[in-house]
Amino acid sequence: MTTATQREESTATAGPKHTACTWDKAVACFTRPEWSVQHTRGGLLGAGSSSLDAALHEGPLRPGDLDAAARALVPLGRLVAAGSWEEAHALEATLGERADLGLAVTSRLILDDGRRVTVAERCADVGLEPRRGGAHPGAYKMSRYKAYHQMQSAVARLVPIGVRDIIEIGDSNGVIRAMLGGGIGGGVREPSYFRAHYPPHDLQTLDLIPAASCDVFICDNTLEHVADPHAAVRQMSRVIRPGGWLVLFAPFIAMCQDDDRCRWSKRALAELLAPHFDAGMLGAWGNVEACCWYMRANKWLRVLGERGGVLTCRDSRDPASPVVEVPAHNDRLHPIHVWAVARRAGGERATAFDLTPLSRWAGLDVAHKEGTAALAATLPRGARVGVVSSTPASVADRLSELAARPVCVCADLWGATDALSNGFESHASLGGARQLDAVVLDAEDAPPSLSASRGELAGGLPGAALVLGDGERARALASDLAARGLRERRPGLFTR
Repeated sequence: MTTATQREESTATAGPKHTACTWDKAVACFTRPEWSVQHTRGGLLGAGSSSLDAALHEGPLRPGDLDAAARALVPLGRLVAAGSWEEAHALEATLGERADLGLAVTSRLILDDGRRVTVAERCADVGLEPRRGGAHPGAYKMSRYKAYHQMQSAVARLVPIGVRDIIEIGDSNGVIRAMLGGGIGGGVREPSYFRAHYPPHDLQTLDLIPAASCDVFICDNTLEHVADPHAAVRQMSRVIRPGGWLVLFAPFIAMCQDDDRCRWSKRALAELLAPHFDAGMLGAWGNVEACCWYMRANKWLRVLGERGGVLTCRDSRDPASPVVEVPAHNDRLHPIHVWAVARRAGGERATAFDLTPLSRWAGLDVAHKEGTAALAATLPRGARVGVVSSTPASVADRLSELAARPVCVCADLWGATDALSNGFESHASLGGARQLDAVVLDAEDAPPSLSASRGELAGGLPGAALVLGDGERARALASDLAARGLRERRPGLFTR
């Protein structure tokens, strides 16, 4: 714990530096000091190496690089590659086509220098437990696996390298703590760490922890147990230094334990945090099939790896149990867990990157946020942009901030009502939207072709389109746009 004198000295400074999102920071967040790591710049990836926990690569990949990496990486080892937008797009396309490599993209990150970082994990051989150095089995719970990767990208983008003090309460499996980087990449010491056990530490009071004691407070699967979550959020804000960060993970669809009291959607979580935290990101992961498997197997289903958009899982209690295949896609209407990475109000606002304010619609991930910004940069102020999604208001809200005029296209009554209630023009189909300058297509919700189910665009296809998401539906939409004469300028962004 930090002493009173140390606390006075630390609050007099601006807090952790190194806020820029750099390659060193990406390495810090996606690897650990104890790992076996190879770093190449143009050389053959993985050449002469075996049993690597991570292969780091900068620049274009040559023929054979991915095969070499797949051979060199241990099960669930990571490939972390930085390159241009075109190189990243080519890498993801190759990984999508080469299921034999057993490498699946888990995280994406955009650096301040414009490069894109792609993180992929090697699928574990069926029957083997995760072997990567220091891998905690909790990181591979089916219900948390994809959500943890979402969080990892947000932490890598938002939380500075060089945090001095970390406090954690909750599951404390070390997974979230490991996301903070451990001091690699900035020449920074390992931060001090304090685990607050219950009892004596009650999240609703935290009266044994002084104010402004930490740079990061981790709350992992704990907030749902307290009787007064508003008091708990106030206390977490109190012990975090101004400009520090809350990293929070909570269940939405999960078994009800004896002391469970609350659940939050992303919107409810944003509303709970907004009075005390002024910026950050929220997310969630789940789908109908994953929810059903979670209900059946509870926390015991472990991910062995991902291939072709499918999570290969097994009951960790029985090594001889049959392999279970669970879809890896994210259905925002059926989350298992929700998470937030939120900045405590009152500190000096970072200028190295734009932060999405916490609001009722703050649910955009990094790729969506960067994609909408890239689209807006190609359009004049006041351009009419159609947003095709079952929950269009989050994207519409972001487009409004970028001086565009969003037009929501949503056949779902709940999503359409929310869009209308927030002042956005709304239609049930693309055919009802007139004179659009661009269109945003959410691959999770949009039809696989623009002519399917929601009608052709009145007056023809606009001059720009943005596809959000990945997987087969996103590729089908991209093919449809290409067939209509649009060219992909950067991943997901199409113009004439």
